[in-house]
Amino acid sequence: MRIKNLKPLYVYKPDKVLKSGEYETSWYFKGIEWLNPQQDLDELDRNSAGDVDYEIIKLRTDKVLNINKGDGISFEELTIDEESKKVTNGKPSYLVENKPTIGKTTLYTLITNNGE
Repeated sequence: MRIKNLKPLYVYKPDKVLKSGEYETSWYFKGIEWLNPQQDLDELDRNSAGDVDYEIIKLRTDKVLNINKGDGISFEELTIDEESKKVTNGKPSYLVENKPTIGKTTLYTLITNNGE
């Protein structure tokens, strides 16, 4: 991984609250991580119809990061309330779907955030 290819990723934590029978998600800023986003697709990235989802992004690192399954990732900084760290406009573009660790390497799989 080359240092010049690293991009800032803004990490957000979801907070789901049940209101009137439906869950409402608020996002809170966790921090910034510098990683190299990649789009290396394989047979496992196909959906049930056999189509490849080209919006899947993968992040690999050998560092221990504060990114968990279900967290939101955005490549642009969202507006947050400085005191509470709550996102005041919008939502993260991607969700962390999976984060398997093989040896020292962790692979974060990001999918497009369509509804939360």
